[in-house]
Amino acid sequence: MQFVEEIVVDEFLPTVRSLLAGDLRERGLTQSEVAEVLGISQSAVSKYAHGDVTVNDRIATDERVRELVEELGTGLAAGEISPVQALIELEVLIRELEAGGDLLAQLHEEAVPALADHGSGFRVHDPESDLRTSERILSSVRRGLRILETTGGFTALIPAVGSNLVACTPDADDVDDVAGVP
Repeated sequence: MQFVEEIVVDEFLPTVRSLLAGDLRERGLTQSEVAEVLGISQSAVSKYAHGDVTVNDRIATDERVRELVEELGTGLAAGEISPVQALIELEVLIRELEAGGDLLAQLHEEAVPALADHGSGFRVHDPESDLRTSERILSSVRRGLRILETTGGFTALIPAVGSNLVACTPDADDVDDVAGVP
C-alpha cells in the first residue's frame, strides 16, 4: 500500500529540491545560502549539487515544474519571494499534479496498479467518483455526530419525538445514497 503523499515525498520533493538548489546555485547563491533558503542542510545541498539524489525524470521534465522552479529561483534569489510563499506555490502545484489523470496521479497509479481501476470504475484521483462522494457523506455524518456528542446541553433541544442526523449524495435516488443516525 502506497499513498500519493509517499510519491510526493519520495520522488517529487527530491526532484524539485534538486532542480531548485541547482537553479539557486546558478544564480550565485552559496551552498549555505541555498540550504537556508530551502530549509535543508548544507550537506543535502551538496548531495543535490553532486547528483547523489535520485531525480524523477518525468517530474523534472514537466513544463509546469520547470516553470515554477525558474520562477521560485528568480524570486528566492532576489528576495522577492519568501520561503513560505515558495512552499505555498509548490503545494498548489502538487495538488494540481495529484488531480485525476495528472502526473502525480499517474505515478501513483503506476506504483499501485490496483488503484487505476478498482471495482466499478473507481479512480482514486477522481474527486467526483461515486465512492469518494459516499465517503464524504459518511465523513460529514461522523463529524456531525462528534459535534452533537461534545456540545453541552444539546440533548435538551431534541424534541420528545426524537431527531435524526441525515446526509445524502447530491443526486440521491435510493437508500444506498443516504446515511443517517437516529
